[in-house]
Amino acid sequence: IVVLVLFIRVMSFNRIIRRKNIAATKAINDLIAYKEQLSYLLKTRQEKVSDGDDGFDEDDHKMFMRLEQRIISEQLFLKPKLSRDDVIAILGISKNRFASLFTKYSGKSFNRYINDMRLDYAAEQLKKNTAYSVEAIAADCGIPVRQTFYRLFTEKFGLTPAEYRRLSADGGADD
Repeated sequence: IVVLVLFIRVMSFNRIIRRKNIAATKAINDLIAYKEQLSYLLKTRQEKVSDGDDGFDEDDHKMFMRLEQRIISEQLFLKPKLSRDDVIAILGISKNRFASLFTKYSGKSFNRYINDMRLDYAAEQLKKNTAYSVEAIAADCGIPVRQTFYRLFTEKFGLTPAEYRRLSADGGADD
């Protein structure tokens, strides 16, 4: 009887966890879609914002947008050894100005910004390329160390890559 009761409780908790994981996967996909929409809007909409008390500098903003567009279009974020110095060389600006650009216009450090792009790319690849191993996708997205990939993915999305893939395949992560 005790074993039966424990079994029933475990199954009940398992269903609850599965529902939460499906909901988390759906939220992840919604956020990725929202991020893509925002990125599209920022690129297509050239809204004039005057210099004001908020510290907005149109030249710096344009420079950041050019940099972001280049990182995305050339998929520089997929390079495992992409460094600040590589990107600084592309822009031809000082390290201090580069750091302030990233902090001001992305709200993140350079490493966090690049890793977020890699993880978004990895999430899409996990859904699309089910024949590839998680480790192959991790290496493909620029994070070749398995443990680092799992840690970063779990921190960002709240699921391991394998859980995310399984839930996406089960239909819980439909767009």
